[in-house]
Amino acid sequence: MQKWMSMEMSLIMMMTVIFILIRTRKIMRSISNQLYVSYVVRHMKHWTTVILLANGTRQLLKPILCVMRLLNVIHLYMFQALERLVDNYMLTCEEESELLSSLQFGEEDGWLSSFYSCLITKHEKEYLVEAKFKKLEEEACNILSSSSGETMKNNIDVLVCKAEYYHQSGEYQKCFKLTSSLLERDPFHLKCTLVHLATAMELGHSNDLYLLACNLVKDYPEKALSWFAVGCYYYCIKKYDQARRYFGKATGLDGTFPPAWIGTGIAYAAQEEGDQAMAAFRTAARLFPGCHLPTLYMGMQYVRMHNFKLAEQFFTQAKSICPSDPLIYNELGVVAYNMKE
Repeated sequence: MQKWMSMEMSLIMMMTVIFILIRTRKIMRSISNQLYVSYVVRHMKHWTTVILLANGTRQLLKPILCVMRLLNVIHLYMFQALERLVDNYMLTCEEESELLSSLQFGEEDGWLSSFYSCLITKHEKEYLVEAKFKKLEEEACNILSSSSGETMKNNIDVLVCKAEYYHQSGEYQKCFKLTSSLLERDPFHLKCTLVHLATAMELGHSNDLYLLACNLVKDYPEKALSWFAVGCYYYCIKKYDQARRYFGKATGLDGTFPPAWIGTGIAYAAQEEGDQAMAAFRTAARLFPGCHLPTLYMGMQYVRMHNFKLAEQFFTQAKSICPSDPLIYNELGVVAYNMKE
């Protein structure tokens, strides 16, 4: 108990220092004593914990990252924090690239740089993505050992990144085949499970969704992912009321789970309940500023209402978040056609 209270007090003190640094930029400019900066860095050891605690609060997260860059304490091996930032859409595509470029990789860390690069490549062109995965395999072979390239090539985390790319590119059959094989190897890989669910829903594989949802609810009844899977099944069989109910249960268990908020909005939209759909998408856009999908779906709702000016604004905003998603340009084309431009 005392250890937990001590850690809690350390975190409180850490956050206090962060806000003081943010509020008093003039003080930071005037600091010439490097010993003081070193003292601050030495006493801020739990940066990964701070990022995880700031999850879902962009107003808090962005200043933290600024201070971390200033003090040069964003470490190469903070994989859990980076993964949380990416998976929970706390940063835009541009901000993800900036964060990656700010890391100082040594010669022996080339494979890690390539791996992080693969982690954030969801909407890039196919030849660029394939080149990054190939580079990762080559770096692993060159730096680690002769067998490491093959090991990295078959690494589940790497292959899940590739599956995400297939899903975002609309290659659902290829994605489903890959995630199915990965789940046979590791049935408890939850990130792979999420991609598998999304792909099965796109393909209309209701039987697969039903079986997977049953297993998830049995094994992880307290996880939002399990009830999201149930919602996906009901959405797939066009029972949108039940889908909304289970998507809502998922958001109740974890309000920072992006797919459940988006699923709620899509389920409302499927029933032509535009106001409720827009409310869900607005919430998702606020909670996950690095995700362009809520903004994109709001634009689609305005297209349905024949409000093409507003639709264009939302599509443009979505493009600023993720400029490489072809669906955005398709929707902008629809708007231009309807506006006779």
